[in-house]
This record gives sequence, structure tokens and C-alpha cells, in this order.
Amino acid sequence: MNWIQRYIQAARPYFPASQRDDLCDELLAQMNDQWDEVEADPNSPTRDAQAKALVQSFGHPMRYASGFHTQQALISQPLFEVYKLVLRNICWVLLGVFSGYALLHGLSHSEVHPVGMVLFIITNTVEHFVWFFTAITAVFYFAENQLRKMLDLDSWRADQLPPLRPEWSTCSRGESAFNLVMNVVFAGMVFGWFPALETLALEYPSARTMQLMAVLTPIIGSLLISFAGLHLYHCLRPHWDANSLVANLLLNAAVIGVTALLLTVPEGGLPQIIGTKPESEVVVTVFNRALNSILLVIGLWSAYEIWRDSRRWWQLRQLTQGG
Repeated sequence: MNWIQRYIQAARPYFPASQRDDLCDELLAQMNDQWDEVEADPNSPTRDAQAKALVQSFGHPMRYASGFHTQQALISQPLFEVYKLVLRNICWVLLGVFSGYALLHGLSHSEVHPVGMVLFIITNTVEHFVWFFTAITAVFYFAENQLRKMLDLDSWRADQLPPLRPEWSTCSRGESAFNLVMNVVFAGMVFGWFPALETLALEYPSARTMQLMAVLTPIIGSLLISFAGLHLYHCLRPHWDANSLVANLLLNAAVIGVTALLLTVPEGGLPQIIGTKPESEVVVTVFNRALNSILLVIGLWSAYEIWRDSRRWWQLRQLTQGG
């Protein structure tokens, strides 16, 4: 019976979210009925081997679950679930980004216009959402076959699943979609928004600082895109595996390297936000100090993830070998 539970756990993420529990119960009942028939056969193989053969007869969990999705006009299921999550999260992230941008813009200028700030937030959020919506829809439409291949495992077998999947092995598709959007948005900021930040009085203390930022911009942007790719992988396959754990380890090691480099820059060597209003000086000072503190927090978090994922990789390896 353990094989049946493994199959249901593997198929569960691919069922429609609104019917997931009911469909899992239906699948369990169907498998139990067939299992009762198999057990009634006195000439059947051993109990464990027969249970394994039973779940394998249902085919790949993704293929089985995809039969319960209604087909969409542009995006097929189960890609449509990931597609909705990405668009939903990108809407909230863009709203937060432009709200913060408007706040900083107000701090760096002598006059504040609340109505203008609200209109700025709304118009820019809608405009950029349209661009993101178009790009993401095109990716999911034209790369559908490639994305569906990531969902599928051609040589899937029941005994490839660890005997006891730990709780940490399951990823939330919603969280993965949110992280995907965050990394894409921040990558866009790194690659294309530095010129726009001049309107916030972003100043480079020296030519050496400009050279440093010119070198780090493609490195940081590439790291963000790589993290976005990893989160897309987890949107499609909501389980940690050995490959994704190793990729996360390498990316976090690179983050620590970049963070260590930035922390060695002398004080005042990084771009600073300059406030033009006297009453905003305290807020701006706190903001600049917070930027430096964020670097340390990012480095410490990456170090924690390396320690955590190293343990997970070792545990997953032991479970896989034991299965």
C-alpha cells in the first residue's frame, strides 16, 4: 500500500487546485478497488511487487492528472495553473515596486503631490503589467512543448520515489511563482533601471564606483535570471530533487561571493540616495544605512540556505539509495 500513497503524493500537485482533495480521494478509492482484486488472485506475485506494478499501470502521475484539466484557449493544463500564479504575483509585485519608487521620488524632491503619486503608481503598474503579460503569455504559448517536457519524466518508475519523502521536499507553487516574479522584476531593475534612478538623485561617489557597478550589473542580473529559472523549474515540478538542490547551492555560493565583494567596498563607495528636502535627511540616512544592512542579511541568508540544502541533499541521497 505504500506504493499507492507514493503515487498519490506524486500526482497531487498536478491535479486542479479546486478539486485536488476530491480527486486524490477518488484515485485512492480506484487504486484500492484494483488492489483488492489483485490480492484476491492466489497466483499473484509478491505483495510489494504487485503493488508496484499496480501504480505503474496508471502511467506517469502528471499524465494521469492532466486528464482532469479543462483545456484553455492559449495555455494548456497544468501549465495554466502556473501561468495564473505568475501573473497574479507579478501584479502585486509591480504595485509594490512602483509604490516604493513613488515614495523615494517624493523623498528626493522638494514638493510632494499625493494625487500625482497615485496616478503614477496606477499608470505604471498597468503599463508594465501589460508588457509582462504579453511576454509571459508568449513564453508559455510558444515554449509549451519545452515546458511540458519539464513536467514529464519519460522513464518514471514508482521505485524512483524515496520511501519516505520528508516534509521539506514539497515546494509551494505559489511561493515559487512569487520568487520567480521577484527575480525577473529585480533583474529588469538591475539591467534597465539604473539610468532611470538618476531622477532619484542617485550619485556615484567616484569613477571607480561606476566601474564596479558596470562590472557587477551583468553578474547580479545573471544571478537573478538563474534564480528565476530555478523557481520556474519548481513551479513545474514542485519537489526538490538532487539537481535543483545542487543548482541552489551553486547560486547561493555566487551570491555570497558578490555580497562579500560589496561589503569590502569602503563606506560611501556605493551609490547613495541624496535627499533635497531638509526634513527628509533623517529618513534618507536611515534608508542608506538599511541598504548596507540588507547586503549583510542577504549574505547570511545565502549561507543558511547552503547549510540547509547541503543537509537536504545528503538526506535525499540516503533516501534515494535506500529506496
